[in-house]
Amino acid sequence: MSSVKRKIGQEGRIFQEKWGYAYFFTSCNSVPICLIYKFVGKLREEKFEEFKKSLLHQTKLFDYIRKENIESVKCSYIIAEKIARASKQFSDGEFIKECIVSAVEVICPEKKQAFLNISLSGNTIAQRIEEMASNVKQQLHEKSKNFLNFFIAIDESTDITNTAQLAIFIRGVFDNFDVTEELLDLIPMTDTTTGSDLYNCVEKYLNELEVDWKTFSSITTDDTPAMLGVKAGLVSRLKSKALTYGVELKSFHCIIHQESLYSKKIENGTCYEYSH
Repeated sequence: MSSVKRKIGQEGRIFQEKWGYAYFFTSCNSVPICLIYKFVGKLREEKFEEFKKSLLHQTKLFDYIRKENIESVKCSYIIAEKIARASKQFSDGEFIKECIVSAVEVICPEKKQAFLNISLSGNTIAQRIEEMASNVKQQLHEKSKNFLNFFIAIDESTDITNTAQLAIFIRGVFDNFDVTEELLDLIPMTDTTTGSDLYNCVEKYLNELEVDWKTFSSITTDDTPAMLGVKAGLVSRLKSKALTYGVELKSFHCIIHQESLYSKKIENGTCYEYSH
């Protein structure tokens, strides 16, 4: 049986406008014409080079804009870190930007726009610092998995708003004897500061860090009752917890507190006599 050949002209097809955007076609005298391939000879080559140059220009422009944006964001992080380290107000970022732009207008005015693109608003600085803190915490979390031994130091003091702040420092040693030391967290104690409260905070953050309690070697604190209470103190409860992992936890008194206590008792003349 012979197959019937299709005759496109007899099907009554109509050019669809969406083909123009999808395939660069248009209708000319009811005939679909390609807007790109209609060119022939030398004109076709010139059109090809024109499209090619246009594409390369757009690519370079996008790369330049992307690079400029990356550099602006990087500068924002660097300045945010310096503001945090210097304990300056987050709103100082806007003043710093004004100073930078003023200097650029004199030294290299053609680069002014690049510096204007640096975001240093108070909200941006706060966000940058939070992101960096989160990154540091994540790095510490990864490092803690490889601690050969770790030690913590605890200090509790009151800030200017009369709120107790619990600072937890951690020091870890790796099998190659490299040492890392970080502030694990600064926790506001808005309620009570009993030994049980301190223990719950410390245990919570050590568990979040996913440390191996078998590598817990020592703790350093001051000598407040909440820290050194025989039954419910932080140290005694941590020692009991460590024993369940077969670890005899060692405890130490902070030497800075000892020096402070000694300085209140030693006369100035005594120091002079010892030095001679």
